[in-house]
Amino acid sequence: MLLDILREVCATSPPLAGFERTVGDEIQGLFGDAAGAVAAVRAVVREGGWHLGIGIGPIEGVPATVREGRGSAFVSAREAVDAAKSSGDVAVRAGGDPAVSPLMVSTIEVMCRFLAATIAGRTEAQIQAVRALDSGLTGRQAARELGVSASAVSQRRTAAGYDLEMRGWEVLEELMSAVQGGSGATRLSGTGATRLSGTDAALGADATPGGRAYAHGSDAVVRDGRAPARGRRGVNADGEER
Repeated sequence: MLLDILREVCATSPPLAGFERTVGDEIQGLFGDAAGAVAAVRAVVREGGWHLGIGIGPIEGVPATVREGRGSAFVSAREAVDAAKSSGDVAVRAGGDPAVSPLMVSTIEVMCRFLAATIAGRTEAQIQAVRALDSGLTGRQAARELGVSASAVSQRRTAAGYDLEMRGWEVLEELMSAVQGGSGATRLSGTGATRLSGTDAALGADATPGGRAYAHGSDAVVRDGRAPARGRRGVNADGEER
């Protein structure tokens, strides 16, 4: 299911090496731009229940398939997703690359954790409103589709932090693009993620020689895995939040 979701959301910014299942529930893919990587991260976070890790470091060329990928970026990704298993949400690792700013690594990690926490804390009513808004509906159109008032949709939009989330994804892409442009080329590479059940799912990126991604002039790896479910607030019979 995750493979299908990722193929769909990354259609406009496709990976250089398509997503494929590697070990257990581990899924891996390689991107050439920050937009594609962010779209994949957003899809996994929105799906819910996955650990997310981002590893930054060099790779050994662009592999024909993600299974053939080599380099410290992949090692960093493994370290990141293992760390995410312990933290329960998102972790970022730089793989000891001296060209990578620790502040940038921390900033990307904090942004990812903020977005994951924002999404995980939504009620079912808020999730329905967000899905309607994501589909391109206006507030009034979403209200008609959900069978509630326009003010209810507006309240759910605000309580869900929808507008802040949207800006958060823009900022995350800006951060990754800044890293990517640090040396004039693009290179993300990726490898894995893990479910709470103990199986793995992964996500990654890679690009062209001479460039860097996600941190000043270095390659980057994105990984994802299942994370613990968060509690939700209740909804009354009228669909309003309690």
